[in-house]
Amino acid sequence: MSNFPSRELIPPPPPLPWGRLVDEGKLAAVIRFVTPQQTVSWPMHGLTRWIWSPGESESLVVHAAGATITVTGRKLEIVRDALDAGRLQQVQVMTERAAAAAGPFIRGITIATP
Repeated sequence: MSNFPSRELIPPPPPLPWGRLVDEGKLAAVIRFVTPQQTVSWPMHGLTRWIWSPGESESLVVHAAGATITVTGRKLEIVRDALDAGRLQQVQVMTERAAAAAGPFIRGITIATP
């Protein structure tokens, strides 16, 4: 017999088509950038800044430990806001079929290192 009340486990929220967020009130320790060719991760404390450029061809440029990551797509302010809050855990390139989904559409991710 347990002295603790039992409670049901709450399943994690379903993944978003464009990425993954940590639960509300928690902070991501690592961020992953996922392309069809590779997955590259950085500790969140390694990110130095990010710049969102709205417009016809939106971009979010993230500077991280000597690398520059450029995310292109639509509605990237949602991704930027998740970065600002420390909740962004993963960003992934989407297929054109997923473009109809509500929320951001991640067209491409490029990673440049010196």
